[in-house]
Amino acid sequence: IGGLIGGFLAAAAVGLPKNRKWLYQLAAAAVLIAGSAAMILYGFKNQADRNHDLMLSSLAQEYMEAEENEKAETVLMKAISVNADSPNAYFLLGNLKIDQEDYEKAQEYYLQTIESSPQFHQAHYNLALTYLQLGEIEKAQEQVDLAIEIAPSESSYQDLKIEIANWLKEH
Repeated sequence: IGGLIGGFLAAAAVGLPKNRKWLYQLAAAAVLIAGSAAMILYGFKNQADRNHDLMLSSLAQEYMEAEENEKAETVLMKAISVNADSPNAYFLLGNLKIDQEDYEKAQEYYLQTIESSPQFHQAHYNLALTYLQLGEIEKAQEQVDLAIEIAPSESSYQDLKIEIANWLKEH
């Protein structure tokens, strides 16, 4: 529909040969230019927010590798404040909480990751590991099955599924 509107405005701005309506053409050209500028600015702003989010997540990951977890958490919270729908930031926060053995908070962050990005198979896998730590074996099994459905070639997912199945047989 955008092409139809743009085409209409462009045709109105150019006009027909030997049938010039200067005021009408000038108004159409002004609307065409203003609309184009608004769309370009909108696109650049949204892309900048996404790039900012990825940059902050990468910085946080570097802090985590350097074992500067407080700095990493601060940066990740900033990433979420910039983009509340940031699966990478939520995922990394979940990983931080796992390191701190705060499994309930990790569970919340992984669930937010999955809500933002249902195909984020690593979040399903990590949530399964979290559920295991919390003693929720059936939920862990569901999550590892989802991870396998999304990424069937991941051998660690298959291994965890077998491990859970063996545990269920024993208990």
